[in-house]
Amino acid sequence: MNLLSAVMAMPSLPHTDNPARIIVLTRQSHCVNVSEVITRQLRGTPCRPFSADMKIRCLSAPTTTKRRRGLFAYPDLIVVCGEPTFNDAQQDVLVNPTLIVEVLSPSTEAYDRGEKFLRYQELASLTDYVLVAQRYPCLEHFAKQAHGQWLLTIETHLSGSIFIASINCHLPLAEVYEWVQFPTSDAPASTSNA
Repeated sequence: MNLLSAVMAMPSLPHTDNPARIIVLTRQSHCVNVSEVITRQLRGTPCRPFSADMKIRCLSAPTTTKRRRGLFAYPDLIVVCGEPTFNDAQQDVLVNPTLIVEVLSPSTEAYDRGEKFLRYQELASLTDYVLVAQRYPCLEHFAKQAHGQWLLTIETHLSGSIFIASINCHLPLAEVYEWVQFPTSDAPASTSNA
C-alpha cells in the first residue's frame, strides 16, 4: 500500500467540522499530493525526493536576520539532484537540497516566506523554493537565476501548472489540490503571472 492509499484509508475522526482539524487534513493532502506528483516524474532521473522526516541544515544565518546561529528545518518535501550530502554519519540531515517545498500554515506562513527563505538562500545547491497555499489554490515558485536573484512565478488557476526546470517536473494545481475542499471566504482574487 502506498502512502496516498494509506492516508485515504484512514478512518474518519469526529469533529471534522473543526477548522483546525480541516487545516491539518488539508495540509496532509497537500504534502501527499505534491510528493506523489514530483516522485512520479523523478523516476529514472538523477534526482531523488526526501520526505518531511528529513532535516536540512543551513550553516549560518544571513546578516539580515535577528538570529545568528544555523538552522535545522524539516521542509515538507526536499529534492536532491546528484549524490546527497549529509551533515554527519547519521544521514538524517541534508545540506545540498535542489528543491524545497513548504506547505504554508497560518502559524508559519510569515516565517516560511521571510527568515526561513532567507536562510535557505544561503544553500549554494538550492535552485528552487515552492510554497503551497492551504486555504485557496496557489503555488508560488521561486527559481534562482544566474546572478543569485530569485524569480517568482505564481499560479492560482486549478487548470494551470508550474514548471520546475532544475528537476524537469510540472506541478499541475489540479493534482496538488486533489481532495482539498477550500473555505469560500479565504480565497484572494484569482491571478496568474506564469
